[in-house]
Amino acid sequence: MQKSATLKATMGQSMMQETAVQETTVQKLTVQKAMKRESRAVAGLLALVLASCVSGPGAGELVATPDPDWFVEDVQPVLVESCATSSCHGDPARPLELYAIHHNRLDETITHCDVPLTAEEERINFERTSAFVHELAWDGAVANDSALLHKPLDPNQGGSDHTGGVQFFDPTESDYIAVQAWIADAIGESP
Repeated sequence: MQKSATLKATMGQSMMQETAVQETTVQKLTVQKAMKRESRAVAGLLALVLASCVSGPGAGELVATPDPDWFVEDVQPVLVESCATSSCHGDPARPLELYAIHHNRLDETITHCDVPLTAEEERINFERTSAFVHELAWDGAVANDSALLHKPLDPNQGGSDHTGGVQFFDPTESDYIAVQAWIADAIGESP
């Protein structure tokens, strides 16, 4: 009887230790994920800074900062609607990782919830997308030079191959024009 009680106590302690180890492992993984996301955010900011250090024609001239309000109002909806799925730019491993409702979120507990993007998620989407505008830091650049426009454009319309397929079939589409106008404004391109 005493051996049975001792065995139960030992098993109970063992289960508690195992639970503690599991909780510690989950905490470590959560911290690692947070650090990975922070590293990606720092890398994105570094890319923006480096993009402003272009040499050659126009060196030293900074591209005007793209308008964040315009982005949130007109550009972000286009990108999250057609590009932010988990198999595309909603995948943290993909270039231009985007946050979107029902898809990739900073807070993974609301990934599939109908919760608006946070200000932080919108800021990160803006900064990551702006890097594709800052790549146009040279004299004579035009909005259509941006990968945001030519990669998802139908190759028959002057686009290039895009793993995610054709998102813009024609440069006269309203979504294409919304992104193009935002980029053109940011680089000072005349209409």
